[in-house]
Amino acid sequence: MVSASLSALAKFLLSPLPNVAVDKLFTYLFDYLSEDDPSSPSATDANSHNILEDNLETLKRCIHKIKINLMTAKQLQKRDQNLSKLLAQLKDVVYDAEDLQDELEYRDLRKKLENDRLSPAIFSNDLPNIIERFNRIESDIRHAIEMSVHISEPNLDLQHERITTSAITESKIYGREDERKQLIRMLKMSGNVSVLPIKGLGGIGKTALAQSVFNDKEIEDHFHHRTWVYVSEKFDRVSITREVLESVRNNEFICSTNLDSMERKLRKTLAGKKILLVLDDVWTDDLNSFISTMQSANAESVKIVVTTRDSLVLPKQLKLTGITLKGLKKKEYWSFFVKCVFGEEEDPANCPVTLQRIGEQIVEKLKGSPLAAKTIGRLLWKDTREEQWVRVLKSNLWELGTNADDIMPALALSYDHLPDHLQRCFAFCSMFPKDYMFTMQDVVYMWIAQGFVSSETPEDTGREYFNELLSRHFFHPCQDSPFFKFHSLAHDLARSVCSGEYCTYDLGDISHTVRHLWASGLNIELELRQKSLRSFVMEMKSESKFHLYNQNGLNGILNQNLAAFKRIRVLVLINCALDEFPDVFSDMKHLRYLDLYRTNIKSAPKSLFVLYHLKLLRLPNIDVLPDPFHKLINLRFFRVNTETMTRDTVHAYEIEFPVKKESGYKIAQLRDMNDLRGTLVIKKLENIDNKEDARNANLHKKCNIECLRLIWSNSGDGCESGIAEEVLEGLRPHSQLKKLYINGYMGVNSPSWFMTLQLKNLQTIEFYACKNWATLPPLGLLQFLTFLSLNAIDDITIEGDDQVVSPMFPFLKELELKEVSVTFRGMSSFSAGTGGCSYFPCLVHLRIVCCDRVSGLPWPMLSALQVLQIEDSEGLGDLLPGCLKYLTSLKHIDIKGQTCNTLQW
Repeated sequence: MVSASLSALAKFLLSPLPNVAVDKLFTYLFDYLSEDDPSSPSATDANSHNILEDNLETLKRCIHKIKINLMTAKQLQKRDQNLSKLLAQLKDVVYDAEDLQDELEYRDLRKKLENDRLSPAIFSNDLPNIIERFNRIESDIRHAIEMSVHISEPNLDLQHERITTSAITESKIYGREDERKQLIRMLKMSGNVSVLPIKGLGGIGKTALAQSVFNDKEIEDHFHHRTWVYVSEKFDRVSITREVLESVRNNEFICSTNLDSMERKLRKTLAGKKILLVLDDVWTDDLNSFISTMQSANAESVKIVVTTRDSLVLPKQLKLTGITLKGLKKKEYWSFFVKCVFGEEEDPANCPVTLQRIGEQIVEKLKGSPLAAKTIGRLLWKDTREEQWVRVLKSNLWELGTNADDIMPALALSYDHLPDHLQRCFAFCSMFPKDYMFTMQDVVYMWIAQGFVSSETPEDTGREYFNELLSRHFFHPCQDSPFFKFHSLAHDLARSVCSGEYCTYDLGDISHTVRHLWASGLNIELELRQKSLRSFVMEMKSESKFHLYNQNGLNGILNQNLAAFKRIRVLVLINCALDEFPDVFSDMKHLRYLDLYRTNIKSAPKSLFVLYHLKLLRLPNIDVLPDPFHKLINLRFFRVNTETMTRDTVHAYEIEFPVKKESGYKIAQLRDMNDLRGTLVIKKLENIDNKEDARNANLHKKCNIECLRLIWSNSGDGCESGIAEEVLEGLRPHSQLKKLYINGYMGVNSPSWFMTLQLKNLQTIEFYACKNWATLPPLGLLQFLTFLSLNAIDDITIEGDDQVVSPMFPFLKELELKEVSVTFRGMSSFSAGTGGCSYFPCLVHLRIVCCDRVSGLPWPMLSALQVLQIEDSEGLGDLLPGCLKYLTSLKHIDIKGQTCNTLQW
């Protein structure tokens, strides 16, 4: 089938590239052609339908021919500029194919929501143009390959491969004394087999540290054998075993290829010995089998030092251990930099003052990377000309060193080892300004909007992608915050590989190849030559008084460059004094990610709600939410009304919806948004009048909501009990819900969906200020419940069931009772001893605060309890301290306040 044959097309194209653009287009067109009665066609439509079918067959043959030569073209492009240009043109066509497919999907959505009819005539212009361009580029690529192969020199692509040995390449290790001591201490610790990873970005000094410790006299005296193996890209177990065996047998030549024979010899040789093994530059996750061999050797001690850029290649138990190298500190790095430029004999203090000032700025750009300092050192070697130092300072790092031993080629290896989908995601982040702080969720949703993440659960897959880049040290977390930064050198690398598609703009020209643009500054005037931007972020400095909504502002930019914005997927405005929606937004039908949260907009026009593709929408505190809001059926997250805006709320991923009696914000506006996910907070439930209105939210269809928070204002004061019960009955969640929080419910009875325990997957239950709630069902039957909190409830009963044989509350770990009078009914303390039901077998933390009564709690069954906190709860006086004798696992006890006055110890 065509779509199957095309699934590999995007994989061969230059990264970054939409993964399934043409494939999705084929699938869509085939689905359309397979309809028995496509829209009850007229004669004109029937003719268009036939033309479409012919075009599709032509496109199928063209793509097949492109596939034949695509791999060869990609291999040759580095030495053939013409091929590189042709592949860039091919990428443009694939983007256009994706846009066509996207337009067709939009029309389908409009047909579904507005009952518009889709005519095959819409394919008549765009599809033939795409086919013609594919055919031309295929012919040009085939001809260019023939010419390139004909004139190429043999072995032109061979490059010097980096190989390391144990020989020390640095006369002095700068700034790593603490790491040296730590590694030596770890190597001398007792134990059979230990694996000690050294992790970090390329060029950060992992190999140099390993060499220094390997040759330390203390380490040399400690081990019987020391072996160094350079692993590189392929973890060849046979070759590595042979190298280790030759080393420990006094360089005896081993010609065998029989792995079993070599491993038996190795185990025999290592018996009773201490061995240090360094595996340098490991890229794959094939360590486990080799470690198992070493574990079976019956050696006295085996220490394996692994240097790697990627924590994911390590066995699971080692990913958080070992040493992670970061950039050198400022003082040590300056000394190392001066040594790289002027030689060992130069004292950093003697560096000329003018050069020192420039050099310190250069050093700031290099972020403590030893290899980056060496690269600059080769360029500036003993050069004291101020203009040369200034040139280096103003240059991009990737333009400075192109030898195999320079920093950018070293970092490029990390990029080359990324799978295609991660290369796209990595290059996308080059759009961010340097030192920009971002959250994982924001980046993941941008990737999803661009089509870089294809799966049934794109948020989960996107987080996996993010963590893979994090494990490779391209990103690093900001201390004590949910934010991350792009490592400065990784940012330089991303800029060098993004083929001019990504740009951070301040002033100057913007290349026509840019598709993802971040515009930052105080006075932004853009004249774009692009025909299809995919991302646009405009960030105004917070101190700016520049008002965008004028003829020279945002409206002017958008109207003057309308063609550039028509295909945009991501649009973000930051700190822009924008009071109204620009008219042209309604033309941006491809938009998936729209963030206007940090603007001054107060209302949303109905035209906004024709953006049916939107997956993420952030708006400031919108006063009026028009009825068509429900048509955004692809939304996965939105924020349209948040009373206070802080840095945390800007990036919080809780969906908040305050119900109102006027100005929109009707609960029914959520009815068709069944792709919402994460946490849904519905506030001001007192504004819902009855069960039918509540049912219109269709919460039971929102299967991706994991946490539901239902809130009545002012702890429910003024809300009638009967109406509250009807509303909660109508807000039935889906059965897969994991967390339920209810605040201010004034009803007496539980809703039927709660009494019958339909939410069997609940893990967390929190009820606050539900003053009148009288009885809860047997919550102990919820097999996955781990946390239960009851707060500010006057008199409530939790039902038990002594007739049940299996444990009740089998996995509850934490129970919190605060300002409640609670009765645990039917939980006999003696049933477990008579073969009956047991309760709370996993409860480790019990907190009771300001409770007048806690009765029926089966204390004799709380033998797993480790932490007991009781505060100002006089109602427990009769039970204490007698109940404490049952708490045989107790590690921490904290009893204070009025509770203490009733105790008789």
